[in-house]
Amino acid sequence: HAHDGALETGGTQIQPLDYCRGIARAAASRGARLFEESPALRLSQQKGGWVVATPRGRVEAKTLVLAGGGYLGNLHPELAQATISVSTHIAATAPLGAERLARAIRVRHGLHDTRRAGAYYRPLADTRLVWGGRLTLPWERGGNTAQSIKRWIEETYPVLGPVTMAVGWQGYMSFGRSRMVQLGRLADGAWFANGFGGSGLGSTAVAGRLLAQAITGESDEWRRFAPFALRWTGGPLGPLAARAVYTGYRLADWATGRRLDLVKNLTAIGKARA
Repeated sequence: HAHDGALETGGTQIQPLDYCRGIARAAASRGARLFEESPALRLSQQKGGWVVATPRGRVEAKTLVLAGGGYLGNLHPELAQATISVSTHIAATAPLGAERLARAIRVRHGLHDTRRAGAYYRPLADTRLVWGGRLTLPWERGGNTAQSIKRWIEETYPVLGPVTMAVGWQGYMSFGRSRMVQLGRLADGAWFANGFGGSGLGSTAVAGRLLAQAITGESDEWRRFAPFALRWTGGPLGPLAARAVYTGYRLADWATGRRLDLVKNLTAIGKARA
């Protein structure tokens, strides 16, 4: 399944939910008020700021930052027209047992492959295997996430035999036409950070710092993102284009794999004849 590998000694993985909760605690300790499960329904401007309508009330703010990613919907038309939302999937097996897991994976590191439509996964301390990947469109249910990833695991590591899945879930992420992070200020004065795709864990921290410095007037580094300005993503046809691109990635991965197999086989034949 893999032709070679490399160890990235400068990389690491963290538990993103713990990271999110840590940021929330840090923000709350400095006076921020957090309102979970309170979706923004409408935006309007008033003298000196903004009004955000919610199901049970409203929030008034001098400054507005739109950072909803794949969950932004049509809250702000200009940003919505420059965003494509897609679903990504992840699942976890039931505990495999140390001996069984070691038949396939003998390291504690996080792993990922370099296919254009590849997988990322890592073993947990309790011998579960967490596995992520795939892409579907918002209106696609994507089938049963856990079962789809179960097949993927078993095809990649047949030595594990049939695996039992404990949980599977999916979430939305956003892309722009450039597939680069979108960061800046809209014509109506609202700030935005969008289009993080599958790399948000690191780049959102950078974006947050740049936006904070921009809003407080400390720095104009955010202007470096001007070349990746918002561009129309095709309206209702945009997600279909995203699907076509992803399908192209999978076909290219297949073709690359077959080419590498051919080279490997020819090399083996050459060595045998020598």
